[in-house]
Amino acid sequence: MLFGALISATDPVAVVALLKEVSSRKRLETLLEGESLLNDGTAIVLFTLFLTLAAGSAGTTPPQVVVDFLLVVCLGLIVGAAIGGVILGWIGRVFNDPLIEITLSVASAYLVFYVAEGVLHVSGVVAVVALALLFAGIGRTRISPEVAGFLHHFWEMLAHFANTLIFLMVGVLVAFRVALNDPVAWLALLGLYIAVMVIRGGTIFLFMPLLARIGIGITKEKAIVLWWGGLRGAVSLALALTVVQLELFPAELSDQVLFLCAGMVVLTIVINGTTMSWLLARLGLDRLPSGKQATVDKAQALISGEMQEMLPELQKNRFLAGADWDKIDEFISFDPKAEPTKAADEDVEIAFRRRLLETERQYYWTLFRQGTLGRSATQHLVDAVEHALDGTPPCSPGISCSSYGIPLRC
Repeated sequence: MLFGALISATDPVAVVALLKEVSSRKRLETLLEGESLLNDGTAIVLFTLFLTLAAGSAGTTPPQVVVDFLLVVCLGLIVGAAIGGVILGWIGRVFNDPLIEITLSVASAYLVFYVAEGVLHVSGVVAVVALALLFAGIGRTRISPEVAGFLHHFWEMLAHFANTLIFLMVGVLVAFRVALNDPVAWLALLGLYIAVMVIRGGTIFLFMPLLARIGIGITKEKAIVLWWGGLRGAVSLALALTVVQLELFPAELSDQVLFLCAGMVVLTIVINGTTMSWLLARLGLDRLPSGKQATVDKAQALISGEMQEMLPELQKNRFLAGADWDKIDEFISFDPKAEPTKAADEDVEIAFRRRLLETERQYYWTLFRQGTLGRSATQHLVDAVEHALDGTPPCSPGISCSSYGIPLRC
């Protein structure tokens, strides 16, 4: 049970990065990242409980385990939310001071973890997750606009350093402590990889009827990506290092846990990560949705037509006499005979309205960064737009939805 909790934490960073590169599938990205966010916290809580049971310092009856799990999770959420609220209130009173705001963000993460784990003995990871959700939600309007971008890049770099350090430490330990010439260990690793993938796939497809009817829903293609995108990463390695460090088990067993965990991380990255682009292409998820692609094709045709009209005037400009006009014409030309992307009128309209709402939301954040829109107003307006984006977006005031036969208004 301890190893099952350890190996269940997923790390979809590579898959999400690939999705951002090959297509615009924001909901699928959110699904993968959301699963990893909740999965990591749950896996670490279960790992801690089973580690406590293995050490013989907790009750072993199922009701006690369930009560302990709910207690550490709920109290962890409360600690993260309480301290996060105080820290965000403090940050909200600071104006455009990067040093103070970044220092408070780092200090709050360690403070939340220490209070939860060291003082109250509840889940520090869940507390940090609650803190992060507060920062990503109401915290976006508490942090000074001039500091927000730098803060985001600072934490990205910090996460990169931490991931690199964990992988380096595990690589060194595996090289020095684990015998890599044991065929039985490699067979066990292969069997574990197959078993984990079968269990994950069975779990996802078992809950497919429920998942398709709640939230934003899920299709069979997205379920396959969710299944194959269950890569393992830094969280599993960090938990395996904990097993080795605490020395609660014989050295041979701890080394086996470390080898299997590191092997699973490598196999999922090498096999699943490298074949994900092929899988996306096979499922048709490597391109934009039909409605959005149709609008892109139309915009491309309009831009190309305007450029073709401007080209003769540009060629007369003496400052551009040395330009390669044949090459330029090749880049800006759009084949009018090319078959446009086929999409239902309803899909095109929904894609168009989503683009309008996303532009509106971005405009509110621009006004906030410029100081012409206050924190409270920005939060309310952005929440309203995101509520409209969740599902079929309503029309803006004054725009008639002819495809539905009735005028819809906000």
